[in-house]
Amino acid sequence: MIIILCLNRPVAPRPLSGVADWAAKTVIEELTGVPASKLNDDRLGRTLDAIYPYLEDIWVEIVSQALVRYEIDLSLVFYDLTSFYFEGEYKKSKTIVLGYNRTHKGKKQRKLALNVTAREKFPFLYQLLDGNTADVSTVQENMHC
Repeated sequence: MIIILCLNRPVAPRPLSGVADWAAKTVIEELTGVPASKLNDDRLGRTLDAIYPYLEDIWVEIVSQALVRYEIDLSLVFYDLTSFYFEGEYKKSKTIVLGYNRTHKGKKQRKLALNVTAREKFPFLYQLLDGNTADVSTVQENMHC
């Protein structure tokens, strides 16, 4: 299931409810042996829930392997902080909140801090932040990474 989601993201990103339709039009079943009819959003959601506790370990392993395999240069790194917005109700969320943003849209948001290598543009470190986190408050902490 995870490999199917990983293939879907860069090729034709879909919400979980659209993955089965996408897969039915591709060679996914032939590659993985998983019929498109098995790719419903409930099953995909349970799969994501199952790996959630291991996300940090998975990320570290992927980045470590890529740094070595592709000899990625870490001598110059860029730091970027961006906001992304959510539509709908998020009453229970403590992190998806109203916050300042450059577009001045009054929407709930989260922020993503990202470290990217200069030459390869490889994102090797990220942090999800509350939507009301002040941009300037993240820089000094990031420099200690």
